[in-house]
Amino acid sequence: MKGVEKRDPGPSRRHERNIDWPAIVAEVKKSPNEPHAVGIFSPGQATYLRKGKLAALLPDGFDGDREGYVSAHWEVTARVVSQVPPRVEIFLVWKG
Repeated sequence: MKGVEKRDPGPSRRHERNIDWPAIVAEVKKSPNEPHAVGIFSPGQATYLRKGKLAALLPDGFDGDREGYVSAHWEVTARVVSQVPPRVEIFLVWKG
């Protein structure tokens, strides 16, 4: 084909956006009742956090009502940043 050149794709970016949730949770727990901006994500991430599906928000070995624990000990707030594509800024508050 004319005008097409083959290039090396470079290193994989698959794990580039991985978030160190245990480190974030530890930082948020240092100052209870204060909101901490975690980052900008899709709106589904806020729901994922509220449902207690992120192990970092739960105590080690927790085997109870995840959603109940998170709603009792955490506040997850999302502020709309962009409609297209849908993005929200997520804030976490450790209620203790």
